Amino acid sequence: MMNEMSATEANAPWWNRHPRCGFRFSPRDGVVLIVGAAWTAGLTLLVGDIALLLAVLVFHFLLFCNVFRVGTKPELFWAASFVINVVCWVLMGMIDWWRIGLSQIPMTLIVLVWAMCQSDYHGVLAARLNPGHCECEGSPERGNES
Repeated sequence: MMNEMSATEANAPWWNRHPRCGFRFSPRDGVVLIVGAAWTAGLTLLVGDIALLLAVLVFHFLLFCNVFRVGTKPELFWAASFVINVVCWVLMGMIDWWRIGLSQIPMTLIVLVWAMCQSDYHGVLAARLNPGHCECEGSPERGNES
């Protein structure tokens, strides 16, 4: 049946139940966002605008894990490209969060398209893009199951 939960899902605590497809958000994700924002604000006072790179990482955490629900390989690909991007800007002596952030956008788009083209895609719009996977049609597209 489409709306039946697996035994693992049924036994999961209320704060760890997510829709099979679409957007998801848990209290733990909220804590990560709050802590990331606090750290970014604190680091900005200490090291300046370059601390905003932390906000870029936290934003991508939300984007990859909750909105598009990207798999591990594309996430690692993006992380490696981010490190290479930062190192290149540092080696050129032009480290600036705007340059790094803007030059990372193409890689982010590549990862998102890559994820959405996979047969097991289960992020936002999965019911439309991949209707046969994880019974997306019967799952809520947003919010938590309770």
